[in-house]
Amino acid sequence: MRLTIAPGPAAGTPELGEDRADLPQVLLAAGDPAQFRLSACGDAYSGLTQSPLFRGYTDCFGHAMVLRGAVDVMVDPHLSPWDLAATAVAVVEAGGALFTRLSLDEGRVDAVLGRADLVQHVAEVLGWMAV
Repeated sequence: MRLTIAPGPAAGTPELGEDRADLPQVLLAAGDPAQFRLSACGDAYSGLTQSPLFRGYTDCFGHAMVLRGAVDVMVDPHLSPWDLAATAVAVVEAGGALFTRLSLDEGRVDAVLGRADLVQHVAEVLGWMAV
């Protein structure tokens, strides 16, 4: 796949997918199941896989799919800061949103990224907002 994603005026601004109001119609992606176990949120992964439009993508590829608009929202726990640094800038430039919380292991974060109208909702459904 020949794809370069670079936020900023010179590169053009990537756009996130079109608005889809119904959560069952949302294309939802999640990172590696092992990352969910390392963050002690394996039950969250099991719940996410029940979504009719669930896909499993790991870090960079999944983040790129969100930025292209091919995925509406992605849940990606137990990330090192460098795994999320470029995405954090690009998703906001694309008009999306990013939610992060501290992960179970020091120096790691759990993230939800994607369409602005979905990120907070998904974080709340996962029970991550109160943590």
